[in-house]
Amino acid sequence: MGYGLTVKADETLGLIQKNFSAGDGSSNSIKFPNGLTGFFEVSRKDQPDGGVAGTVQRQLNAKEKSYWEARNVEVTDTMVVPAGSFKINGDGKVIRFAGLPVAKINKELGA
Repeated sequence: MGYGLTVKADETLGLIQKNFSAGDGSSNSIKFPNGLTGFFEVSRKDQPDGGVAGTVQRQLNAKEKSYWEARNVEVTDTMVVPAGSFKINGDGKVIRFAGLPVAKINKELGA
């Protein structure tokens, strides 16, 4: 079983995947404007308006890496922390997407 979403919400998600791809071949990996990479996971729960929602994870930043290294924890580039969540309405408008410029995305979409 999967989840349902409108064509508009799917197009918006596709635009985000295209414009913010981390370039590693994964459809849910993203590169944030600050240079860090991460990924998003779609919730399998249908949204009432046909939108899509989920969670966003990101790499550790330099301060976080230093914190763990100072405690003798081996830090790798694959370590992530929660960055927040995302929600795209059924009409394709981005309500939130942690770490990404929502206003710019909506402007490109004309939403």
